[in-house]
Amino acid sequence: MSGLLSTIIILVLALPICAQAPSSSGEIPQHSTPQNSPCSDQPKSGAELAASFKQGQLPLAATMSGIWVEIGEVSDYPGDPFRSLNCSGEMRGGKLEFVLIADGYSAEIHAVGTGVQKASMHPDDKGNVTFLFDEGADEGPDRYRCRLTRRKTLACLADLHPPYSGIELKKMTVRPEQIY
Repeated sequence: MSGLLSTIIILVLALPICAQAPSSSGEIPQHSTPQNSPCSDQPKSGAELAASFKQGQLPLAATMSGIWVEIGEVSDYPGDPFRSLNCSGEMRGGKLEFVLIADGYSAEIHAVGTGVQKASMHPDDKGNVTFLFDEGADEGPDRYRCRLTRRKTLACLADLHPPYSGIELKKMTVRPEQIY
């Protein structure tokens, strides 16, 4: 009887792990899992992302055109810091978490858990390009301020979550089936 009880306990303890894995039907897990595969020189905290942003420059419309994939999401919330980094693109199941497909300053945003969103990016007088993205939160859409970094990534700070919260995007080639 104790062998059967041990098997049941192991199965019960394994259920939460199995619930997060994508099924064979291609389902995407409801919640993202922090990833830890950063690029060698990637900002690893909100403060480092903000410093990279501060040293960046305004991305011109021609530079923006292409597919930008989220490679990092970081925040330095007091008591609740967050870090998820993947140099190959943050994934959930077999899909990229966040993809911005830009044609100049016009973009289409594909993010797991939201519908496809159109975004207009606007250069401001501070060297940033800004856009809105609605994650469906009660407080409304986030306004992101982005700059092209020295590493040729986009460092984007979220205005609703100061002081140091944001995402980093890298231009890359992706397969259509990887886009949500």
